Amino acid sequence: MIIATQRALTAFAILALMSKSLWAGSWTEWIEQDAPFISCVVDARNETIKNNLTPRALLLPLGQDTFLAYDVDLLRVAAVWTAKDQPLTRNNMAVNSYPYGGKKVSMGQATLPKPNGDIWFQNGIYPGASIGTPSFVDPRPAQPDKDEVGRGGLPRAMGRFVGINLKDGLEIVTEIAASTLIRERFSLGTNALVRRITVSPHRKPVGIVLAESGKTLHVECDLPGTITTTDKHLVLHIPASPSTQTLAVRFMRKGLKPTPTTVWPSTRWPQHISLPLPKENTGEALNSESIPLPKDNPYKRAVRPSAIDFFNDGRLALVTFDGDVWVANGLTPTSKTVSWNRFASGLHEPMGLKVLDDKIMVFDRNGLWRLHDDDSNGEADFHELFCSQIDQTADTREYASALEAEQDGRFIICKPGQNSKGRGSGSVLRISADGKTVTEIARGLRQPFMGLDPLSGQIALSDQQGHWVPSTPIIYVTDGAFYGHPNNTADRKRPITPPLTWIPHQACSSSSSIVWMRNSKMSALNDQAILLSYHPPKLFQIHTDIDPIVSQGGVTVLPVAIDAPILKGAINPADGLLYVAGFKIWGTKTSTMTFLSRVRPNAKKTWPVPTVARVEKRGILLSFATKLNADTASLTTSYTVRRWNYRRTSSYGSPNLNLNGQPGSETMVVSSVSLSTDAHSVFLGIPDMQEVMQLEVSYDITAKDSTPISNQTFLTAHLLRRFALTEHGFASDHVDLEANTTKTVSAPAHPTKEKGATLYTNLGCIACHSIDGSLEGKSGPSWLHLYGSTRKILGTGKSVLANDDYLRESILTPAAKVAEGAVTGEAGMPIYQGVLSEEQLDSLLLYIKSLKK
Repeated sequence: MIIATQRALTAFAILALMSKSLWAGSWTEWIEQDAPFISCVVDARNETIKNNLTPRALLLPLGQDTFLAYDVDLLRVAAVWTAKDQPLTRNNMAVNSYPYGGKKVSMGQATLPKPNGDIWFQNGIYPGASIGTPSFVDPRPAQPDKDEVGRGGLPRAMGRFVGINLKDGLEIVTEIAASTLIRERFSLGTNALVRRITVSPHRKPVGIVLAESGKTLHVECDLPGTITTTDKHLVLHIPASPSTQTLAVRFMRKGLKPTPTTVWPSTRWPQHISLPLPKENTGEALNSESIPLPKDNPYKRAVRPSAIDFFNDGRLALVTFDGDVWVANGLTPTSKTVSWNRFASGLHEPMGLKVLDDKIMVFDRNGLWRLHDDDSNGEADFHELFCSQIDQTADTREYASALEAEQDGRFIICKPGQNSKGRGSGSVLRISADGKTVTEIARGLRQPFMGLDPLSGQIALSDQQGHWVPSTPIIYVTDGAFYGHPNNTADRKRPITPPLTWIPHQACSSSSSIVWMRNSKMSALNDQAILLSYHPPKLFQIHTDIDPIVSQGGVTVLPVAIDAPILKGAINPADGLLYVAGFKIWGTKTSTMTFLSRVRPNAKKTWPVPTVARVEKRGILLSFATKLNADTASLTTSYTVRRWNYRRTSSYGSPNLNLNGQPGSETMVVSSVSLSTDAHSVFLGIPDMQEVMQLEVSYDITAKDSTPISNQTFLTAHLLRRFALTEHGFASDHVDLEANTTKTVSAPAHPTKEKGATLYTNLGCIACHSIDGSLEGKSGPSWLHLYGSTRKILGTGKSVLANDDYLRESILTPAAKVAEGAVTGEAGMPIYQGVLSEEQLDSLLLYIKSLKK
């Protein structure tokens, strides 16, 4: 008998009532009342089994306040418990921020979702099924931290999780010894929890660990199975058989009653949601059109896009951070509406999705899934865990960041290394085309996002500024490289491969994915690589200067307004346009919570962004798709160039440093400007060009048709080569490097609190510091009443007054004095030494002072 998981679930009903007071909007609780399963971390560590932590658990609601956690890695029942309230404490990222709470959870593994009630029975960290006599030792290779239980799936020859069958109720399918399939269904019967087991033909006996017998537990089973107590564990033994065997194990518990058999309809989510598409926006050279999401849906689910991709016919597949997959039809050139249908649910904080051979592949914290719609009704009925060999710890920051598909059928994923110490943390990994093996490509990353050039196969990454990462890097990956963020002691001795380019923190404080405009209709952006920025919400064109000797380049901000938290993007083969999506969780000033947009170029408008930007021994080359106005483009005063270095340390971020190592940046002399014969390029002659980590080139010129071109390009110079300007369209190779000694005296700058308020937003201070006294979703103290308050310094027992000197030091070198309090993470604030001018610093102080009592 298959027991219902849809109706009359007391704990879920209570959650629904709680949600009305906790959350605004029309969404119900994160855990759905009719969900057959939910994926999450389950922390059942207790005095009985001190290490019973499951990084990859399927939570099965069995009814009557009874919940079961199944370990996808070790093929074991991790725990069964009863809960009168919500089944788990609210300590995982998705549920804690649902639906737009913006709440953080603690880093690490100290505070994780725990069973919110009494554990009935459980198992330790060992395989739950095997051929022959079970072993109660974890057979997986140890992590660098030998106590870490997040070690990925079992060695494939021993066993693997095959998938979740949703036909006729929920069935868990596993495989042991690479040949024996085990199918299991869990339900409630009369005074018992029933575990029904079907085993395919097997030449040797099968052993299934039922429970640790620390408590009195009465268990019965059908023949031909027998139950023994082995090393204080209850073990089910199933003899060898040339035919399929089916039996039931009953865990006896008074008071349990059979619940109605689940009869799910062939289509669980029959209602499609049709919404009008916006009119084409062609007002500027690059435009954004908001595509409506099914936010108001009959399933009361928040729709927070964490990855998107397209089918060949133009249908869109979208996965949400909350574990749902939606499919959209109608994103074609002539369509007036978009129709959404829900395709799958239950995934574990997924952030990667690709469509391959018309199958949706999803990368979540469980591993890499392939979703099957075997009856072609528009919904997944079998979740195949295509690859579970990826290590995954329970660390709250070890996201499943990104997924890409190579042309030969292999997959590329990347995972953070900000806090976790797992083998695959902070790495780029390749999954074989059959899903059986995982190999490391490169490592040394903090919080990476990714892109893959479908033509060349080049892997590109962005990373997040923080400890050991001084500013935002763009990385073109090479095999075997180490990119600077150590995940263990040995990493600190490895040589660091520099990135393609750095981007100043104030220009891009939180980068995200990279998308190539291959096979697109994106006008001047065709075939170019684009960086997506979460905060501030921007798109950047990536410039490359790569040869066998050096990999360097830069970025330029693209002229498109998207006031939304951008995470992922993809090209639609039906219209050739770029689609971008994302959701707000924290760390961005945008007011938009969740979005999907289409980016449309207008080829009739002048393209104001350089197509080429390169450093040279004598200066900087900028090339444009449009002709330039010689009157403005030839003036040295139309350009400002600054340079500075960064320093990699264990501190959060880096100051801007002059070439002599002192804080600050240097404004460079532009001695001459050469205009190419076709008027599409300029070469800025700059005396004393040197290799440097960051160049900022600002220009305020006009095109031939008088269109303003006012922008900034950020470059990195690892190596300064000399090339012939005549080969780049210039009449002469001569560059005038005689510096003009005439100095321009600028008016003195005056700090104001209004400028400080602008900096509060533009620098990203808004992401971590409120101005209304609230702390929710913030990692630093509120600025309201901060000035003049008393701050107790962490680890010293001393208190200081938050006066000008203290606040100035806290902005320039945040780790110098970290204050105690309810909020954490002040030591994680970026260093602004050498970044802010005195006028900017004083303006910030004036603004903070204006918020005092």
